[in-house]
Amino acid sequence: MKPIQVLQEIRKMRFEEAYEGGNAGRLTHRQAPVDEVMALAEEYRHRDMDWNVKHFHSWYKRMGGTRRHIIWQI
Repeated sequence: MKPIQVLQEIRKMRFEEAYEGGNAGRLTHRQAPVDEVMALAEEYRHRDMDWNVKHFHSWYKRMGGTRRHIIWQI
């Protein structure tokens, strides 16, 4: 199996797990306000592009961010 196919399969499995967890009530659907999401996305775009999401999340927490998990789809 090609690496891209493996990655696609992993993404599919994660989606199915999240979808099933949401339907079963194991996952909550607390959403951040749209303005907060937009501000974070804009900040991420303007930060040093050598940062990965883990670096950005560490910076976010140091700057007083209160979200425990951030799911990025930028």
